[in-house]
Amino acid sequence: MFVRKTIQRVATVCDGTRTSLRNPFLVYYSRYSCTRRTLRVAASSSVLLFGFLVITFFWKCVKLERHTVTNKDWLFANFWPQPDVESLEQLESFAKLFLDQDIKTLSSDKMEGRGVGTQGERKSARFIAGAFEDALLEGAFSDPSKNTQNSFYQQVPLEGVQVENASFVSYLKDLKNNSVSLIQGESCSLTTDLSDSNIVDLTGSKLMFGGYCIYAPKAPFFWDDFGNVSVKNRIILCLVNQPSYFFNIEDRLTYYGRWSYKLEELRRRGALGVLLLHTAESAGYGWNVIRSNSQSESIRLRYLEKNASPLLVYGWLSSVAWDNLAEKGIIPYTEDLKNYAETKGFLCNEDLFDLSFYAQFQVKRRTLNGLNVGALVQSSTKEFLDASTDSLIVVTSHYDHLGKINNDCHSSSNCIYHGALDNASGVAKLLVLARTFGFLKHIGKCCKRSILFLSPTAEEAVLLGSSYYVDHPILPLNQTVACINFDGMNVWGRTRDAVALGYSLSDLGDLFREVTTLENLTVGDDPEPHLGHLYRSDQFPFLQRGVPSLKLTHGKIFQGHENEDYFNRVVGEYLKNRYHQVLDNYEYIHEQSDPYTGALQELRIAFRLLFALAQSEVTPHWKFHSL
Repeated sequence: MFVRKTIQRVATVCDGTRTSLRNPFLVYYSRYSCTRRTLRVAASSSVLLFGFLVITFFWKCVKLERHTVTNKDWLFANFWPQPDVESLEQLESFAKLFLDQDIKTLSSDKMEGRGVGTQGERKSARFIAGAFEDALLEGAFSDPSKNTQNSFYQQVPLEGVQVENASFVSYLKDLKNNSVSLIQGESCSLTTDLSDSNIVDLTGSKLMFGGYCIYAPKAPFFWDDFGNVSVKNRIILCLVNQPSYFFNIEDRLTYYGRWSYKLEELRRRGALGVLLLHTAESAGYGWNVIRSNSQSESIRLRYLEKNASPLLVYGWLSSVAWDNLAEKGIIPYTEDLKNYAETKGFLCNEDLFDLSFYAQFQVKRRTLNGLNVGALVQSSTKEFLDASTDSLIVVTSHYDHLGKINNDCHSSSNCIYHGALDNASGVAKLLVLARTFGFLKHIGKCCKRSILFLSPTAEEAVLLGSSYYVDHPILPLNQTVACINFDGMNVWGRTRDAVALGYSLSDLGDLFREVTTLENLTVGDDPEPHLGHLYRSDQFPFLQRGVPSLKLTHGKIFQGHENEDYFNRVVGEYLKNRYHQVLDNYEYIHEQSDPYTGALQELRIAFRLLFALAQSEVTPHWKFHSL
């Protein structure tokens, strides 16, 4: 409007016929003579017009440079392209063809629970790689040992440690010789970092109470459980989770509340050992999950992080066992320990109890190579990845699970951890998307950016496969524009909302909001912010390295169930009775009344999100980096 009025103003004062608006530049080159006043008006208007255009240009450039996605239709349409109807129909076609069958195959007895370093892992990896190859995707990795450049496998150097229960002796004892015996899997779950010995022998080391074992001295928390107190060569009792003070600030579990953070912090401080005091409320799951994990091999990378000292012994201690000793009046109950640790200014100390910890056990160890499985949809603009100029989108979903209860288990479903929902379902969704993008690339509809579909191993062992990948990426991480992760699937019906963990951290959240609107859904909050799901799946190592990342999941409001009671019931039942249990099987998914319409909602959102990223030249930026 401003431009049009300016042209009209100049044209009106000219002595001749009004110049046509169809070619406004003729105004300044008209053969009709203008008066001096006309020339002054024309000149001043030209300056105004030029200034307006310059300001508009720079405003748009600033908006583009900030990469801030807004609700404005023109910005969304121009910067975040969307798939056409035919492409969405192709996605749904692949989902109907493959989703159910892939879950059934990956969670079958034949895959033996997909335990890391087992035949089941290798069978599962071959199945995933075969699906990638059938979808015309390229292997993402080079394999120097086989002199290949397009391997579907990235070998992850791991070590497995299995505690021999027959050798296990552990107990807590006070000065009056009151004691409580600890039984592996029943009242504790222990292992070791040591790699140079198969024997752990810890005799009578005095316990020190570390509270929540958090070191967060800067804003916004200003919390330090250690101060100047040394924990070097000490056994530390840690509470899991975080003080209520933290929830008052963030209203969610922060990374400081994760049990894995406690181990990292105490390794850095040179502690001898760590006991994590378990309650279902603080951990977010019951002791049955700890028991299941204690029966499996403990898997870890063959290297620790820099400046970290190995722990002689570490693991979980049941609060029931602790409180059994507290009943004798010698030590504080678990609830009392929480009250002490909640106090602002609390410092790690050994004044609350005089208690010694004993542990002797033997371990079997083995070295192994886990397998990350990855495939590329190559950019349509280049034949090969260019480490200096290319950018990459990573889509992740782990395929490993807990394997078998014991080595005597062969083909019985009663002793195999099938992991149908966790996470055969997530891998099945990843494969549907890989097939869809492979097809679009083949017919020339995609992509300006390359997409890596990555199914990491050893997620159940604290995100080891994805952690190894970010240490050894196929492109530098500063050229990875986004990571989108799946872990599980909505098998309980369609929802009215969708959730992306990590939503508020980067511009990806704004894009997620736009694509959910296109699917007639609202953006829901993290349904379980107190459980810290953001830190418990494969997007987290990418977030730690500065890559904008989301974990996509479903909301809490299900169609036909307009309050959260239905969510709490069905998800609560799964977590209580099936999560990390043998009953997380294909039959559970198949017995649901509507297992795949909710999954299709998740796939459509993910597809729109990935298509926009793959076809855009805009790079999401961090809004703030607070994990």
